[in-house]
Amino acid sequence: MKEKLLTYIEKADRVGIITFLKSLTPEERKALAPEIRKYDTYHDTWEKRQEEGVWGKIYTNRIAMFVCLPPAEAKKSLRWSMPTLEELDAILPWFCPKDFAEYPFIHEYEYLVKWEAAGYLTLTPEMVVSILPDVIFTKDEKGYKGVWTPEILESYPITLDKHIWWLFEYPSNIAWYSNNTAIGEANQSPSKCLWFDTFIKYTAEDRLDRMRVLRESLLAVNRNFNKVLTGWFTDLFAAMQPTEAELLALQTELFGTLTCIWSKPVTHTVKLLKKLAVHPQFHTEEFLSNLPLLLGSEVKAILTSTLSVVEVVLKRKKDFIPEIIAMLCTVFLSKDEAIQKKAAELFTQYASPGSESKALLAAYADNLLMNTRSLLADYLDKVEPPTPLSAEELLVELPSVIGEENRIPTLQSTEDFAFFLTQAVDSSEPYFFDHLLNNLVVWGNQVTKADLVLLEPAFKKVYSRLYKWGVPILDSIPYITMTDYAQYLIHKFPKKTKKLQTFRDKMDAVDKDRREQSNYYTKRQITLKDLSVEFIYTGFRQIAIEAIEKIKNQDALPLLSTPTHTPAWINPLTLIDRIAAYQQQGIEPGDMDMQLAIQRCVIDFPEEALIKARQSLTGELKHLFIFLLDKNAPIESPIEHPSWWMTAAITKRSAQPHPELEPYGYHTIPKAYITGELEWEEYIDTGYNGQYEWKHFRITNAEPQIQLKDNKLFYRYLWEADKISASHFFYDRDHKDWMLFPYLACPNNPDVFLGRITICFADCDMCEVPEQTLALLTARLVHELKRPFHEMHYMALACFLFAKVKAVQDYGFAIWSENMAANRLDPIRLGTALGKIEAMEAFPLKRLADCMSTYMIGVSHKHNQSLVVMLEALMQQLPQKPIKNLKKLLELYNELLALTQSRPNISGVPHWKSWGTEGSLKKVVKEISE
Repeated sequence: MKEKLLTYIEKADRVGIITFLKSLTPEERKALAPEIRKYDTYHDTWEKRQEEGVWGKIYTNRIAMFVCLPPAEAKKSLRWSMPTLEELDAILPWFCPKDFAEYPFIHEYEYLVKWEAAGYLTLTPEMVVSILPDVIFTKDEKGYKGVWTPEILESYPITLDKHIWWLFEYPSNIAWYSNNTAIGEANQSPSKCLWFDTFIKYTAEDRLDRMRVLRESLLAVNRNFNKVLTGWFTDLFAAMQPTEAELLALQTELFGTLTCIWSKPVTHTVKLLKKLAVHPQFHTEEFLSNLPLLLGSEVKAILTSTLSVVEVVLKRKKDFIPEIIAMLCTVFLSKDEAIQKKAAELFTQYASPGSESKALLAAYADNLLMNTRSLLADYLDKVEPPTPLSAEELLVELPSVIGEENRIPTLQSTEDFAFFLTQAVDSSEPYFFDHLLNNLVVWGNQVTKADLVLLEPAFKKVYSRLYKWGVPILDSIPYITMTDYAQYLIHKFPKKTKKLQTFRDKMDAVDKDRREQSNYYTKRQITLKDLSVEFIYTGFRQIAIEAIEKIKNQDALPLLSTPTHTPAWINPLTLIDRIAAYQQQGIEPGDMDMQLAIQRCVIDFPEEALIKARQSLTGELKHLFIFLLDKNAPIESPIEHPSWWMTAAITKRSAQPHPELEPYGYHTIPKAYITGELEWEEYIDTGYNGQYEWKHFRITNAEPQIQLKDNKLFYRYLWEADKISASHFFYDRDHKDWMLFPYLACPNNPDVFLGRITICFADCDMCEVPEQTLALLTARLVHELKRPFHEMHYMALACFLFAKVKAVQDYGFAIWSENMAANRLDPIRLGTALGKIEAMEAFPLKRLADCMSTYMIGVSHKHNQSLVVMLEALMQQLPQKPIKNLKKLLELYNELLALTQSRPNISGVPHWKSWGTEGSLKKVVKEISE
């Protein structure tokens, strides 16, 4: 029997093997399972798959897998390749698994309907909508599935009676067929979507209920579909061209779309309501119940259309005027001048001056733009302009980077240690890695035989992560550190660590099995010393190696580089205490551990730490920390650890030359790396043969020529990584927050790394999710670290304010607002950075304009003044030809001039006069110039 099976497989006789398997009893088929598994495993290697004719044999064997393997195993083994539909059709009459509907890759509607009728499976809505959108297309002469054949829907009565309506209730990919221009052009679709034409055809022929299609299209927008699919149903409704009578009959459903989370259905419905509002049967009260929601929208198109409907209702329904006028004031929260102006015109036309109108507007008076305020002058109380505050009153102190609110707690018991290890495996907080290493050192040797059982859950998680094919966070350093510690415990307690030995042996077996299957597999269970990591993670790996050595040497002194406060700061007093303990026990600190500790040490308030360093430390370490904390302190000889002194000089941004360090290569480090004053530019990459243009950024003075003599510098691992890209951080990483861990290794001097990651997410307008996530995490760290601003900070902040993701813009606004209040941000440098970016229109200017009008204007008089200066610096960088949305920016500038009672400083704007000749800009340029 086995020989016959192998004969059919080796001949790739797929018809013959079906006949053969049909002739067997269930017990005989079950007996063939081991041979089938063996054959599949043998051929599942790169080398075997290159043999001639092997794929025919593999597919033949998979027919046997479907019939002979247990269902759970078969579904898993066949997840990439099921038998063909024709083969299944021949098999199912004599063999059909009970859960056949759960098998993968069944994608032919015709067969599914037929199989359901035969009782082989029961179709679910999810199964149907996943394949139904493809049904109306058949293959052309070239084999491309692009010929519109809607009559296929008539083949089975259940399709038009039941299945097609599931498209309105369950998410599908039907919207893809609206965007597939090849299909549309080939069939010359009148509505630009052949599914729209399908619904129009069958409703016109009374095969589908037209009112039901219209009603379901409206109901679909509130069924939690994504933005694209929701918009597709809105377009379907429009393509059906409903009549006025149909719209009046569907008013309840139309009003229901106004609560949709996506703007497109709302905008479309409000435009329709404008036409219906003139009709006597218009549901005015139902419209008014939705009016507060519409007037509170942040979408200009919705506000504009809503005001048009309001204007019609005010003209025709006098009884509702007081109610509408009270709600109309909400519009004045918008910072758009045209919107405010239209609302003000309606207010003055239908509201009478008096105490009641003044009371309505009083709550919104601070939000009124200057032109709007002029229109509503008769409805507002006269208010004297506020007296400008003194510089001392304006200054806001930023909180310290270390305090009780961000202190990282320490462990108190071995139970805490065991629980922490389980957290450290799953946590996305970067500082957990540092505390993992430190807690292994401090608590690793305090574990007794009785405590071992507490550690087993953590080790189980670690080994389960290593089973995965992907590369875990930090190139597996945390996991390999844990397995090194596990090996230490196994050696220390050989009779009490059977579970750990089982985990280890199972991982060894997995490594061996995968290595046999592929020459490209990299063994996962290795030691830290054998672990190959990307250059940027070299310093972290070395600290992990140092930690394991400390455990083996029974050295429980804490690692110097362990943060005391989030996100990665070290209190200098605590660091000095740690170093003093090392000196008292005569132990040499690890090189990378010391460097990272210096890099993370808070040096903002050095007085108390300097006193403690002079009292507690001796020798080179005393001089080193005096040099780090005192900006005027010299380097004291003898220099025994040059890398520590160089790290201290870079961390404190010491711009002066240090001849004492020249023999070790310090002078080869670019000065901009130390001071943080890097330079950058935007440029156009013409791509292949000049056919394409991409707008990119680059740092122009950051090409390192560092040549250190016999010294390993932690900073160098961060600076000289060949390339930083979004894929570098995201490819197969379990926790995305870890991708900025290198940033937290240099919080005092992050400029080189900040510049590189900013370029990474700014290129191509943050177009993909990895770039957007990278921008969000970078913005979060810039906000949390609260560092003084240098050029890369201005570049990054400019990109945050231009971001397409609102959360990134929110961080940008918070960074700008806090630092401007604390006098730590130069509006001229920020404006210059914004202008350099917009000189080539790398990002839409509208994003910045919207961010300013929504959030930035009106924070305080001081902030408004800084915005005036920022915009003047921005305009100086712009080209002669007006860029898109420049008018909006100039209107904001004009508004800020009025708010701050400032005179325009446009003498430095090189193209101001030429802008004044542009048709769309003439009016606003003239207003500003006058």
